[in-house]
Amino acid sequence: MYVGIDFAQDIVEAAISKELDYNIQRKKRPQFIYNDNFDLSAIDKPIDIAWSYAVWIHLNDSVVRNALNNVK
Repeated sequence: MYVGIDFAQDIVEAAISKELDYNIQRKKRPQFIYNDNFDLSAIDKPIDIAWSYAVWIHLNDSVVRNALNNVK
């Protein structure tokens, strides 16, 4: 299962429609969660791998700690 999380639903949906290949969408069926506190309670399976690309530099330390605790 592939899950993306972001607070900006409109930006993610624009990126999906313009950048995410239809075949990837159909085969991988990614799920997107929208909130600003990294609440992962909507995910009903354990997280095997958490990957972040340059997001931490834009967040304060307490938000990063909260995000890592939620993934843990």
